[in-house]
Amino acid sequence: MLFLLFISVLLLGACRDKTQEVFNSDQLDPAFFKSEWVKKAYILEIGKEPNEALLVHFYDKAIEENPKNVYAYFKRGIYNESLKKEKEAEADYTSAIKIIGNFEPAYYRRGTLLSEKGRYTEAIVDLTTAIALSPSHAQAYNNRAYTYFKMGKLDLAQEDIKTALIADPKSGYAYSTLAEIEWTKGNKEAFYTNIELAMKNQFPAWKYSDDPVFLPLKMDARFIAIVDAYKPLDKGALDGKTYQNKFFNFTFQVPKKWVILDEARMPKNRANLISIYKREQGTPATNPSCLVMAEPMDHPGVATSVDYIQEIKKTLEKSKEPYTFSKEIAKRTIGTIAFDVLTATCDIYPTSAQQFFYVAIIRKHVFIIVTTYYLDEEAQEIEEILKNIEMTPLLNRG
Repeated sequence: MLFLLFISVLLLGACRDKTQEVFNSDQLDPAFFKSEWVKKAYILEIGKEPNEALLVHFYDKAIEENPKNVYAYFKRGIYNESLKKEKEAEADYTSAIKIIGNFEPAYYRRGTLLSEKGRYTEAIVDLTTAIALSPSHAQAYNNRAYTYFKMGKLDLAQEDIKTALIADPKSGYAYSTLAEIEWTKGNKEAFYTNIELAMKNQFPAWKYSDDPVFLPLKMDARFIAIVDAYKPLDKGALDGKTYQNKFFNFTFQVPKKWVILDEARMPKNRANLISIYKREQGTPATNPSCLVMAEPMDHPGVATSVDYIQEIKKTLEKSKEPYTFSKEIAKRTIGTIAFDVLTATCDIYPTSAQQFFYVAIIRKHVFIIVTTYYLDEEAQEIEEILKNIEMTPLLNRG
């Protein structure tokens, strides 16, 4: 449980993936990689935000230096695609194929590009060639399946997907293509099963909401719930002293003099949304805090907020800190949302810390507010923070 680990240290557009390339290094001259321009490109590529236009320029220079550099043509094609220069990309892949007639990666990329441009018959030829050259290339089967799907040849598409999943049982894109096929055939249960398998295996369905298959599902509660369970958590936005998270319909006001934990010091944990303290961390005085967290509701045996609270208790009891807990789990409404509340006391020298764990289940996520104070006068400050929180019900809660 990501949240519990943090608490323990408390204080479908195109469903074709192009990332899988199959290189036969024996086909490429080692001299291609010794080019200073290729080396410059490589250094730029491994950076956090590579400049695609500059990469195209580097590969231009590598090709000027050696017009037979298949690798440079191929890589330039990839970056031309990224820059939406499809004609140039297609020409680059074609140049690579002219130099090495059985260069599978170029057939694969060109076939996928042709499919995206609606040139399905040509795409099938290229993808079939790629498969012949690399019979275990799961993504080539998937991309050909998707092309057959767009042509209305559902049986051929389904056969290719079966082969793709034999070659790679964890291909999220293949499960996504299969889901689209099943939806088109009217098999809704099979669609839901496969789209969830797709997301479990890294297919980002939320990025393809404008796909014609997904358009009718924009208001489908079951589909939305599946997407919510796998979509990266919305971290929300901070505007001055106001934090807002639209996913949870949550607005949080930070007191004027309180400190917001900046991103550089934020726990590297997707569960953390915002953390505030009365004072800078490390000050000798007591330091009341309010932490807001959330994480997907995907823990075995944990179905309710009370279940989750029990897990919090177990984790804290295993820690070395001297915790005691209230016998009853309380109830409290914040905004208009009902929370279950665990009260805890940690008897640390020289004063005790009072902690409250507010837990609710929202949109298949556990939503948690943790408050900590040490002195009676600090309790009122925490109370004012909670009173200023705005939370309202949203559609598809659960």
